[in-house]
Amino acid sequence: MKLIPCEVKEYSLEKGFAIYQPEKLRENNEILNLIKEKALNDNIPIIMDDTLEVIKKVLIENNPKKILEIGTAVGYSAACFIKYGKDCIVDTI
Repeated sequence: MKLIPCEVKEYSLEKGFAIYQPEKLRENNEILNLIKEKALNDNIPIIMDDTLEVIKKVLIENNPKKILEIGTAVGYSAACFIKYGKDCIVDTI
């Protein structure tokens, strides 16, 4: 899944893909909460809250331009990286 900065065209956990607009992720947590809730209900492992807090701090302090995420389940962590990484592009394989 590759999360790219563009308009939200479609969002479907059932179909296994999402395209996010970073501004929308930064403005509210609705999409992130939906992804997290679905993953937890389906027993899909996602990044833990305390781990995410550490990564959030690193992203804010270092402002990376690119992140390569190796391995994804539902894209929750990648969406969080986009939310906290200003002007960051996340590639997930």
